[in-house]
Amino acid sequence: MSLIDILAIPAFLASSEAVYLGAKEIDSSLLGMASLIPEIAIILNSMVIHQEIVGLSSLLGSILILYTLAFGVTGLIYLTKEKKGLKSQTPTEKNYIFLLSIVMLIILLTGYMNFFWSVTLVFLFVSYLWIKRSVIKVPKVKTLLLLVNGTIVLWILSGPIVKDILAVSSFVGVNPVIIATVTLPIISNYQEFIIAIRMAYRKRANDAFAALMSENIQASTLLLAMIGVLSPLRLYSLSPLFIAVAIGGILAYYSMNNRITLKTSMVFILMYCITMVLIR
Repeated sequence: MSLIDILAIPAFLASSEAVYLGAKEIDSSLLGMASLIPEIAIILNSMVIHQEIVGLSSLLGSILILYTLAFGVTGLIYLTKEKKGLKSQTPTEKNYIFLLSIVMLIILLTGYMNFFWSVTLVFLFVSYLWIKRSVIKVPKVKTLLLLVNGTIVLWILSGPIVKDILAVSSFVGVNPVIIATVTLPIISNYQEFIIAIRMAYRKRANDAFAALMSENIQASTLLLAMIGVLSPLRLYSLSPLFIAVAIGGILAYYSMNNRITLKTSMVFILMYCITMVLIR
């Protein structure tokens, strides 16, 4: 294993932090988009080496982990500070989450992620951004360089990380889809976990859940659409992941419409654990 392989993951995490800070300095509304950059880098590098299924499984794993594990842990931390369960005040995100869960089930039933579904998802992505639009200030050169340099480094490092996933899967005799689904979402979403936990601890759980839902909406639309355009795929091999993501979204919608309690938080965490066992 080369020095680049050893340093790839910590350098990838540091570059994700740089991208996040750059986006935050420009405008907080860009944080959702900035959080997609690590995943975009992984997906594109997977396509470069003709391992599109690894990129798609990583994306679905990212959506799932934010719907389930991140929701559950955030809810538990909030409940250590507040006895009363949390009721979300984010109607736009809730409605889009439910709509996208239904759309993903329909996509799975058709069996293909193709150009038609890409156009549909891009329309939903643009409509969401239009509803959530805000005025973005002109960035400083230093801030812009932080964002651009972080993005470039993420692109460079995501290639070795994807190759490491394939090498490990070959060495241990495990399907690379399983390893990608478990490991890559943690690497690409660690920043969202930290932010959500901090917000929940500071009694800003509503903002935390809104941020998690916002990223999932953008990932479920823009990134899935990108895969459909660049590399149409048959989806049956990933049926359990698609179903789990759709159920996770519907569960998140239900919880947001009622209250996130200790019980629902534990259900979110348990669902993630069960899904990871079932995809083996």
